[in-house]
Amino acid sequence: MTFNRFISATMAVALLAACSDKDPLGEGPDNGIGNPGENIGDGYVAVQINLPTNVVSAAPRATNDNFDDGTPNEYRVSNGALLLFTAAAPTDKEGEAVFKAAYDLNLESYWISKPDQSDNITTSNLVAVQVTNPAQTGEKLYGLVMVNFRNVAGIGEDNTLQLKAADGSSTAFSGKFSDLVNKISDCSFYTGSGTGATNFFMTNAPLSSVDDKTKPEPEASNVTTLVDITDGIKRTRLEAENAPAGSFFVERAVAKATLSVTANNGLNVGTGENAVHFTADNIEWTLNATNTKSYIVRNMGELDYIGYQSPNKPFRMVGNQKMGTTQIQPEVDLYRTYWCIDPNYDTYTEGDLTYKEDKTTTDFVKAGSGNPLYCYENTFNVEHQLHQYTTQAIVKVQFKVEGADAAATFYTINDRQDIIYTNKNEVITYPVSYILQDSRVAAAVKKAIEGTGQSVSITNENYTKYMTITFTRNDKGLYAVSNIEFIATEFEKLHNGKDPSDEGYVQGKKPVFEGEAGANLIADVNKAYTIAEYENGVSYYPVRFKHFAGASTTDATDLAPWDADKVGASSYDYDGYTGTKSGNAENMWLGRYGMVRNNWYDLNVTGFNKLGKPSIGGLEVDSDSTPDDNVEQWIAFKVNILSWAKRVQNVDL
Repeated sequence: MTFNRFISATMAVALLAACSDKDPLGEGPDNGIGNPGENIGDGYVAVQINLPTNVVSAAPRATNDNFDDGTPNEYRVSNGALLLFTAAAPTDKEGEAVFKAAYDLNLESYWISKPDQSDNITTSNLVAVQVTNPAQTGEKLYGLVMVNFRNVAGIGEDNTLQLKAADGSSTAFSGKFSDLVNKISDCSFYTGSGTGATNFFMTNAPLSSVDDKTKPEPEASNVTTLVDITDGIKRTRLEAENAPAGSFFVERAVAKATLSVTANNGLNVGTGENAVHFTADNIEWTLNATNTKSYIVRNMGELDYIGYQSPNKPFRMVGNQKMGTTQIQPEVDLYRTYWCIDPNYDTYTEGDLTYKEDKTTTDFVKAGSGNPLYCYENTFNVEHQLHQYTTQAIVKVQFKVEGADAAATFYTINDRQDIIYTNKNEVITYPVSYILQDSRVAAAVKKAIEGTGQSVSITNENYTKYMTITFTRNDKGLYAVSNIEFIATEFEKLHNGKDPSDEGYVQGKKPVFEGEAGANLIADVNKAYTIAEYENGVSYYPVRFKHFAGASTTDATDLAPWDADKVGASSYDYDGYTGTKSGNAENMWLGRYGMVRNNWYDLNVTGFNKLGKPSIGGLEVDSDSTPDDNVEQWIAFKVNILSWAKRVQNVDL
């Protein structure tokens, strides 16, 4: 089975000069029609949508233009819409084009691709739609194609565009193309989930007329999203179908992620007699810190970044492989762009991202390239290139002691992985000893037995006779002391060797902590001993998705290299994300991390370096302001981005 790695739509547009009472299939000239100031009239728009099966032969450069097949479901086409915009000619600002009308293309009856049959993929179809007074003579006419749009928008009887919201409401759109680009949606951009996801929402892709090696560098004026179809206006349907007006390259509006595992060495922890070899018995994963909303059309922002030059020389924001379609449309001098802004690009408020919580996440899927997950794109400026804002994979690994029949709960203390504990009672002896030796316990006991003439010796062996020390597993996966309380019975019967009726009898009483002593003791012991409980052997790892970043500082595919070992060195230009000694941080590192629509991020786990956290809550992603490149490597990984695009990332956990 072969697919094109980037979906394109070749669009032939035919509009009739005749009035609506004329035969729309009548003869007419080949070129534009009408007189200045007149409505062009009713006509037909013939849309050729192609899913090409051949990749252009130009060699891909680095992680851009790196293509790979998807699944049949990802190429399913059920419906489509054509949006027309007009602008007074001449104009070189597509954002000024004004929305005129939307037309339903009814693609499902034309498209016969069967996602369950890999040998029956229809790659091209032509569909015509009748339009009414799309523009006046002398105006420029532009088009935007939406594919599988019905989750996101609807078309009214009067050809209005109704933008939907997740709550079921809808609003009629009017205004310029720039207004549409800034429209945000919280609707699902596909149907189903996982391997059953299909009917992916697609729109025109922003393309550059210059490639990554052009001198001078690419500029904002080189990038366009709308397709100029003014010269494609024809009088008849037949003329339109025989003379396509232009090529529409569409892209899926979501990013794709997959997790593969090639690690086969397990995990060694401890040394000598404490050495333990774990095997990875079960690996699952999910997405975390995902966007809750997205722009409907890819929003390129002000495009001030388009000319940023990688230290590896090319301009990383554009590709160098020409877009190609079918025999109907040969290669064209248009190149993919590889960045954009999202609705929270440079500012975040609570609720902008969805974070997983421990023991409430049910959407883990088995590792394997056949179990994809999809999400809205998530991008950010360098200032916000931090853990808490970066979409990540949470990798869930169930470790089993080599030779054991099944995975079992184990513990570590103070994040030391040189000793693994499998007996809970052995682990709690450390905090219990800390508590029993604390002066606050001694003070409470002394006051309680004062006047009895007795003494009390509380030890690790007998403490349950005098005290209840409660341990609770918290949302961070830590087995911590949650309560300390004295037991009344043994203290109340202390009596100086006398009967209760004798003179001078002193009744012992239950010890209590004064003021905040008890709460402070609990806090102190939990600070002294951080006990991680790996319930059923499960460990969690966060892996942030790289976009332009390579697998290592020597990786030739790294289009925005970061060398942590040299940060701050006198001879080095980089002194952190927030600035450089020469140049600017955005130019250096914008886009090292993030997820862009129609990019496929394939995370490949290649090895395990250490245990992760015992719960998702322990990752504390939502409050982690650590820069993305300032991180201890728990996981060895590589990301390749193939265009779809696909980005594969190998990680050692």
